[in-house]
Amino acid sequence: MEELQNQRELSLDVINPGGKDATQDFSGGPPSPSVSAGHPPVNYHAYAACTGGRFTRRMADIQAKVVLVLLRGNLSDSLQVGKKFVSRRIPFLISWKEAGYHQVAQSLSHTRVFTRFMEIGRMATGFLASTPWLLPVYRAVHLTLGEFIPTPYPLDFKEWDFRLPIRERSGIFLGTREFFVPSRNHAAAVLSACELASQLRMHVTCINTEGSRGYALLRSIDAGRGVLQIIQGRLAYSDYLRLIAQHKLVLQFDRSGVPGQVAGDAVLCGVPSLGGGGALDNLLSSVYPASRKDFEETIAYASRLLTSLPLYTEVIAALHQRALETVSFVRCSEALRKLAKEAIRQL
Repeated sequence: MEELQNQRELSLDVINPGGKDATQDFSGGPPSPSVSAGHPPVNYHAYAACTGGRFTRRMADIQAKVVLVLLRGNLSDSLQVGKKFVSRRIPFLISWKEAGYHQVAQSLSHTRVFTRFMEIGRMATGFLASTPWLLPVYRAVHLTLGEFIPTPYPLDFKEWDFRLPIRERSGIFLGTREFFVPSRNHAAAVLSACELASQLRMHVTCINTEGSRGYALLRSIDAGRGVLQIIQGRLAYSDYLRLIAQHKLVLQFDRSGVPGQVAGDAVLCGVPSLGGGGALDNLLSSVYPASRKDFEETIAYASRLLTSLPLYTEVIAALHQRALETVSFVRCSEALRKLAKEAIRQL
């Protein structure tokens, strides 16, 4: 009973100043995938969900003793919220909401945004890095309390287990969908996936969110081979996971330095995700180290994985175990509560 009370007291509320998502209370744990209302308990919402906290955009909804303030936009809203927490003596951590190389670089290329980042860094109790490449950036504003904690995934909850039997899986799923962000390397990934699928006589599924222009590019890459299956527009998260689960492999060449949501989504489906360079991709890379060096080796390893049932069976078992050890709610909540406890102590 005392341990449960301590866990509740060390919940983490996440505030997204100026954001659009409605307040969600995760004190009862992550919602079921069948619940359509609200954001799924992944990405930054998962930091609140795995500790029983709240995700909100409003100061009035904050209940936890420690808060994670997301840095977004021009940082004006984030800075104002930070000042209010200081005045109320509430310890808070900071974390970039859009944490890719290009996204943070774009933000810090503006003098006013850079100045605000330095100011909020001086006020914050610490930081939470959703990707390890940002560690020296946070420390450069003299924040000593903080660490890399990956965005958690509710692998510990049966209702979030989307895994299908191997016999019900086929084809390759494209993990990226943005042609016009260079670091995504989307065109190269689609082209390579289609060539591999053509050789192995299987299909590739790609979601197109870039309208007629994206559709035309995808059709050009398919070049009449009939290998590429195009899904038009975004799907509800549970439908998206069910779609991934029907495939044997997720492929991407993303080098954006992001937290790695595609790899996390694939883990919920028990599907290997190859070629990504995000934080979660790197955490899980020990499961398939032969795919990590370059794009050519990624494709070669993908071919082996798709054609060897013993290797595939071994890899998906190791993947699930590795994910439980690194990105599950149980694993990440322990790290988050420890960080929250230290933030309270430093106040």
